[in-house]
Amino acid sequence: MWFTTFVSSGAPATVASAFARALKAAGVRRVYGLPGEDHLRLLDALSSEGITYIGAREETAAALMAATEAQSSGVPGVVLVTIAPGLTNTINAIAHAWLDHVPLLVVCGQHAPERAPVIVRQGLDNHRLVDSITKWTTTASSRIHQVLARALETALAPPAGPVLLELRDDVAAAAPSDALQDWPLLQTRALSRRIGGPAQEEAIPPEVRSLVAGAARPCVVVGGSCPTDAPTRKAIRALAETLQAPVFCSPSALGMLTLDDPWFAGTFLNGNLEADVLGRSDLIFSLGLDAKDFFNAAWRYSAPLLAINEWPDIQRFAPTRHQLLGETAALLEALTSEACPSRWTPGDVAAYRESVEATFVGDDGAFTIPQALRLARSLLSPETLVAVDAGFGKPITSYLWSAPLPNQYFTAHGLSTMGYALPAANALQLAYPEVPVVAFMGDGSLLMRASELSVAAEHGIAPIWVAWMDRALAQIETKQLRQGLKPVGARLPAVSCARIAEAFGVCGVDVDSVTDFGAAVEGAMGRKQATLIGARVDQSRRAEWYELLRG
Repeated sequence: MWFTTFVSSGAPATVASAFARALKAAGVRRVYGLPGEDHLRLLDALSSEGITYIGAREETAAALMAATEAQSSGVPGVVLVTIAPGLTNTINAIAHAWLDHVPLLVVCGQHAPERAPVIVRQGLDNHRLVDSITKWTTTASSRIHQVLARALETALAPPAGPVLLELRDDVAAAAPSDALQDWPLLQTRALSRRIGGPAQEEAIPPEVRSLVAGAARPCVVVGGSCPTDAPTRKAIRALAETLQAPVFCSPSALGMLTLDDPWFAGTFLNGNLEADVLGRSDLIFSLGLDAKDFFNAAWRYSAPLLAINEWPDIQRFAPTRHQLLGETAALLEALTSEACPSRWTPGDVAAYRESVEATFVGDDGAFTIPQALRLARSLLSPETLVAVDAGFGKPITSYLWSAPLPNQYFTAHGLSTMGYALPAANALQLAYPEVPVVAFMGDGSLLMRASELSVAAEHGIAPIWVAWMDRALAQIETKQLRQGLKPVGARLPAVSCARIAEAFGVCGVDVDSVTDFGAAVEGAMGRKQATLIGARVDQSRRAEWYELLRG
């Protein structure tokens, strides 16, 4: 339980003080941001309450760090930005939190209302600016505990997402008019729980029972909205074993099953590779599958889709035949009693997994992204936390990486924003200083966020960043060439990661071969300093791989 009850011996002197104290009571340990003159009182209050302020070099990076910590911990992430340009710079990360259902509290300043009619400089309507990518926007008042409780509740309530809270300086300086103990968070296990007994076999509609019992080649697809608790994972394994059904996990669900499970088929991206198995299926179970989990391609399968969800699917990204709502583990246990062994064999699953690996194997000895990923996964410990950036390497990493447990693989699924992995890795290492952290990104993403290397140096953390240095926005250029267009704007300058790293106070190395790459990874693992590895990879097969993955 991350919420801690806190009862003050007396009312805090200011709204700013109350705000900081309530954040601490809610389990917030770090606030990210870029300092601005409109929230100096709150910065001071955060420090007084022992909440660590992580100053980034740019607001999107700050908000991405807050969002990543929220994903890893379940506690809402908090980012504090200044009025106008601070918020506009944060839009990219707010959109990421919106699409990936991340509980993020965005706190920004605003002019006092009596000045609004005459304000031109930095005069923006914050609420209208972010209305389409937030669950709620509001302005703090002296009833700060009530407002903040609702903001955090809204951010956490399924599906989670970002909330904007304006805090004007005149309000921050005022006295609070309510008390912390009157507004505990209801989204905690101590105060809210799902009511309902086990889902009995008789509760399953007859048509669903008949569908399950008659399936000869069922498959299971697990999405990012599926609960990750141990009972649910156990129920998924039991269903797969009884049905003898291949199980795919979306990137945000990696770790729900592991490579040592004979029925784990691999990653689902709605791409061409997994169609080899799913295309032969006569029933597909989707467990918490979310549209953010896969490529923006039309659902291609004709098999009936049985959706198991904790809350209703309103996205309608696939032609669902039946939807069962409730506690996932209980529903799966009830469905398992209806299951019969299928025609699939563990050999079918193993052959498919081998075919995925074979897709990215070349016989020319070139130093490629897949080659580097295979070596990295063999060298890094299983508990390594992974942050993956947008770009050409992202789907390849999704197919080739694995995780022993959920919540160890992080990327901007829905927004797929460039510049995600570097600050995300910083946040993961700050939150889990004893756990190895690695980030994979393209050189375009590195150049967007290079200044954030200095955050790791400043805080003495040691993530490993791997940048695929091919001097191009590879995915954009590939799409241009596929359409017979000129590759305009997609080329990047040749840069040295060793020199970039040196400029920002971390270790850096440039490598041109798989042997040197392995040595660089091992070297980074052995030191207590952040390391940037520039992998100058061969991308001569990227068009071929793009066709294989997406068509």
